[in-house]
Amino acid sequence: MHFTTLITLAAASVSALAVGAAEEPRDILSKRDCALVGNLWWGEDRAEALRRVHDACTLFEGTFDPLTVKNQCYQLSENLSANFTVQTPANLMPAELTYLTCSHQLGTIVTDCVHGGSLDQGLFIFSAYAEPEECN
Repeated sequence: MHFTTLITLAAASVSALAVGAAEEPRDILSKRDCALVGNLWWGEDRAEALRRVHDACTLFEGTFDPLTVKNQCYQLSENLSANFTVQTPANLMPAELTYLTCSHQLGTIVTDCVHGGSLDQGLFIFSAYAEPEECN
């Protein structure tokens, strides 16, 4: 291969990397889907929702078998609740969820998604939604 061809290939590789450099690290390995519509949003209750993420993750941490679903609902105010869910896909072996991973992923949803949403991290699917229903 000629030297000029190598330089051209190297420059193209650097350009390709630069195009993808704008992505945030969490977007490279996971897919976040924010709810785009809804009557409710975190609003003034966002800080309370973030505090409740920590409560939920204390309960969620541990081993998840395939198809395990763990859900926790917290009343944030008179007309708003936070519904947190973590689940594993069917095709995986048991997976260990740490408190740190859980709180980071659910916290990302609450922080970045006005109405809530979900995040597929591969081993786990996280969701956090602002809902009008009272917790049971």
